[in-house]
Amino acid sequence: MTLDNAFSERTKKFIASTNDCLEGSPYQFPDDEASIHRYQQIEESLQKIQDKLSKVPDIEGIPNTLKGSLRTQEVYESNALEGLGTDLLTTNNLIEGTILEHKSSKDYVEWAITRGIQTDKHLYDVIGLTAARGLSRDIASIESS
Repeated sequence: MTLDNAFSERTKKFIASTNDCLEGSPYQFPDDEASIHRYQQIEESLQKIQDKLSKVPDIEGIPNTLKGSLRTQEVYESNALEGLGTDLLTTNNLIEGTILEHKSSKDYVEWAITRGIQTDKHLYDVIGLTAARGLSRDIASIESS
């Protein structure tokens, strides 16, 4: 059995198993060859996304405003893949009840500089976290002006 056939068999088993659970509902999956091929494409896309996400660096300490912007983008893209939802601005307004502005860029610059200083052990030891955050805020303010 080739990789493509193994992939196809796995997809068919998935569809059959899922349809068993959904029997009698309007949500069963079609199991024709075109649908199986489409499911395979989706699985390949998801694998690529998972591979990319595994390479994303740790973003611990990211500001809440930037998290909100990233969440808005995530919801918007998810809806767009499904052919649902509105534009990014409207998505943000629905999620946060605010107008999407460039407010996160200042926060991002501040966060990125602070993280950069924290990873530069020598610089961090010299100026400390408080000064690093102050420097980051100053630079971010200049960048956003």
